[in-house]
Amino acid sequence: MRGHQKHVNEEYLAYIRELDCVRCEASAPSDPHHIVSRGWREPTRNDWLSIPLCRPCHNLLESPGMDLKRWLDGMKLSEVWLAEKVCELLVRFFRGSDDRERAF
Repeated sequence: MRGHQKHVNEEYLAYIRELDCVRCEASAPSDPHHIVSRGWREPTRNDWLSIPLCRPCHNLLESPGMDLKRWLDGMKLSEVWLAEKVCELLVRFFRGSDDRERAF
């Protein structure tokens, strides 16, 4: 069985850091939160599935007993909202530069 692929893009993570928090709209800089957790000792990561969160919101999401579903429910948001937000971020990123088409 073939292992998971890494999708690493430091330029995209730098872009995410420049955005306001998607949860509370705190001003940048933000932490990139990988929606799909790498897990303990998991070598894979997908930077394309990152959202900008301020440090307090990122800490809340990664606090013991919290998971993405509970975090979204607490804000009365859904996985659909999250998917739309990721798509919106990707579109804005790739529309910003023709050179970025090759990065994906």
